[in-house]
Amino acid sequence: MPDTTDDQPANRPTLGQWLDAVRIAENYSLRQLARASGIPMSAVNRILKDEVTAPSAANLIRLARALNLRPHDVFHHAGISDPLTRDDITSFLRTEYDLPDDAINQINAIIDQHTLRGDAP
Repeated sequence: MPDTTDDQPANRPTLGQWLDAVRIAENYSLRQLARASGIPMSAVNRILKDEVTAPSAANLIRLARALNLRPHDVFHHAGISDPLTRDDITSFLRTEYDLPDDAINQINAIIDQHTLRGDAP
């Protein structure tokens, strides 16, 4: 019987293997991916070699965007939950900071502006 982890079926590539295959398919060198993602090349290399057991959500999102992948797909492949949704953020702002709706709407508008421009991590 092949040696697999509980979370990784034998025929499914690891997160690093999968991201590296996408990198190659997108014709990115390691240096180009690091530049496009804004992640230091040494950190990208460690993620692609599966030396990082729990890459940060921010780095996964940056890699997803640089590789033209949906962040959700990268999180799913990594076996982790998506970060907070907009509803989670709205609820958090309302309950933790007791912000009124107009303040929450302003925050959501700022998020929308940065997301549309591609500034979001």
